Amino acid sequence: VVLGTNLTYLPGLETLDLSGNSIGYKGDAGTQTIGESFKYLPQLQTLDLSQNYYIGFKGDEGTQAIGENLQYLPQLQILDLANNCIGCQGDTGTIAIGEGLKYLTNLQTLNISLNDIGEAGDNGTQVLGKNLQYLPQLHTLDFSQNVMVSGFANITNGILFLNNLQ
Repeated sequence: VVLGTNLTYLPGLETLDLSGNSIGYKGDAGTQTIGESFKYLPQLQTLDLSQNYYIGFKGDEGTQAIGENLQYLPQLQILDLANNCIGCQGDTGTIAIGEGLKYLTNLQTLNISLNDIGEAGDNGTQVLGKNLQYLPQLHTLDFSQNVMVSGFANITNGILFLNNLQ
């Protein structure tokens, strides 16, 4: 919680790497605070929350806060949420992240692999797939190793809009 609160004092921050820190291990409060701090990081270009394993594990509120506050990161080019537990406690957070993609028009790399997206149903994958169209600069997309059974079609429909994928 303290880290997220202190991020509000760094409005010029361009890279935030919090990977591999077990964020969310003791609950969602810290993850929520980090998500809410995005309002104060308008210059952020790289956000790495990968390898925390517990983001989304104790509830969906932290993942939801991350998604709802992506709108405050217009300069973001790299978003790495790999190897967490997004989707394992419901799809509210996945839906919020999907909705937040609409605001990331400068995003070039999205890694959301090794999560549980699709485990709670297709609603999250529908929103993610639908909003890929708002990422015209995207050239790298990794959705591998999720639980998207029937939801995979939602993602592939969104990929059709991505002309710069490599």
